Amino acid sequence: MTIHGSTQLAVPPRISLLNITVASTMWRIQDVNTQITSCNISMATFKFTSSNKNNSSSSLSVVMTKSSIGSLVIGPHFTATISSSQALGQERAGETAIAVVQASLYMTDSVFIGNNVSTGPSILYAVQSSSITIKHCVIKHNTGYYGAVFVNDSSHVSITDSVFEGNMPPHDITSTGTLTIKLHSSASIVRSNFSYNKAYEGAAVTGIHASHIDVVNSVFKGNEACQGGAITIAYGSKAIIQHALFYENAASISKSKVKHDFENINLTGNSFNIQRQHKVSMIMQENKSDLTHAKEGGFEFLSPIKCAGGAILSSDSELDTNSSMFVNNTSTDTGGAIHVYTSTLTLGNDTFDHNTAHGQGGALFVQMNCLVNIRLCSFLTNRAFQMGAISAGQNSKLLIDDSKFQRNSADQYIGAIGVVTTCSVVMTNCLFLENSALQSAAFAAQNNVSAVVTNCTFHDNMVDDFFAAIWVTYFSTVNIEKCIFTDGKGRQCTVSIDDHSIGFIADTKFTNNTALQQFFFPQQRGF
Repeated sequence: MTIHGSTQLAVPPRISLLNITVASTMWRIQDVNTQITSCNISMATFKFTSSNKNNSSSSLSVVMTKSSIGSLVIGPHFTATISSSQALGQERAGETAIAVVQASLYMTDSVFIGNNVSTGPSILYAVQSSSITIKHCVIKHNTGYYGAVFVNDSSHVSITDSVFEGNMPPHDITSTGTLTIKLHSSASIVRSNFSYNKAYEGAAVTGIHASHIDVVNSVFKGNEACQGGAITIAYGSKAIIQHALFYENAASISKSKVKHDFENINLTGNSFNIQRQHKVSMIMQENKSDLTHAKEGGFEFLSPIKCAGGAILSSDSELDTNSSMFVNNTSTDTGGAIHVYTSTLTLGNDTFDHNTAHGQGGALFVQMNCLVNIRLCSFLTNRAFQMGAISAGQNSKLLIDDSKFQRNSADQYIGAIGVVTTCSVVMTNCLFLENSALQSAAFAAQNNVSAVVTNCTFHDNMVDDFFAAIWVTYFSTVNIEKCIFTDGKGRQCTVSIDDHSIGFIADTKFTNNTALQQFFFPQQRGF
């Protein structure tokens, strides 16, 4: 506060609250340093404000230790520290537990469990270039419309060694994740655990409107949302994920076990011209939902989209993952692990293991207008109705290098990779082992696709019907050079290039394949 008649600022006075209980009331504290120790203020609202109207910082502070939190509003120019405190089982109509406005908050060793806010974030709302640090905290079983922590308007949150578990929205639709980052805001997440959270999109983390998210050495387990089971990024956002584990997350909106029959499903988004139906039954895992259908002409993405991206969904954004594992994630439609739409995706040294899509793309679904770089990755035992590992379509470009595709399967077409509709794909130094499908076990391209396959090995891939390794069709082109095809099992041929498509094969070996022909080039159709 300012002392009139003096050119100097006085040292702000201090309020100390020690070992007291404050009844239901509102405290407004202006230009005063405050220390709260061993107090129960869970029934009260404290608002800390400053009379300083300019943008310069001040030394005003709030320090809370070993106390029960009610509602705190930290105003501009304050630095708040909360340690060894708690907020338990509180019910509020619209007040978050802690609001930070153009201020800084350091929160450590604190617990927030069972709080319920019907129209806002349950624990923390930060806005106007605020800075938040959360360390060694537990945020568990809270209910809030914008999740538990909402960071907005060019603010930043740093989360370290913390747990976010079992948080969920008050309603089933249009709710964002437990941690929501919005409008040029950013988040750093290190050695933290997000498990069993639920939302409509990005149950663990949602980043929208040019937000930036960094994730290192963290675990995402059992989260469930319709759009991006664990993480959703959209509208010009970016996520960089390193050394993370995504395990048993689901793109789904129900909570019960169901049985699905794929008979008579018409999936035309990235599908391969289904001419006859193939009946398949699948028992879906717990916390999964009905199969949603792609509409004719492409999978419907725009609001609201079908359930997609068991672990991560990226829309109009940039996603970069490195040295991470995606295991047992599921989607009731597309992208058992990841679904991308008009995005840039970079995968490096990642492992995709036992992911499932009940539509297309058991590990990865590339919807349209995407640039995808995959290097040193392993796709193992992923499964889908079509395109067991990767499905890509509509003007996307894929570069795949030094990667392995093993034991991926599709109940209908294309065990490993399927690419359609004016896409381009370049595969170099890749290994395709023991993939299986009804037709085309390893790779297929359809509808004006350009494919280059170099120094790749196709071994022991198996189909129940035609085209054991590669199928190129409908006005597509393929160059196959310096490849090896061994021990393939199919009824008709190892490689098929048909229906007005063009193929070039050079310096390539075919050994011990059981198909009637090694390759099939119908001259009347363009080769």
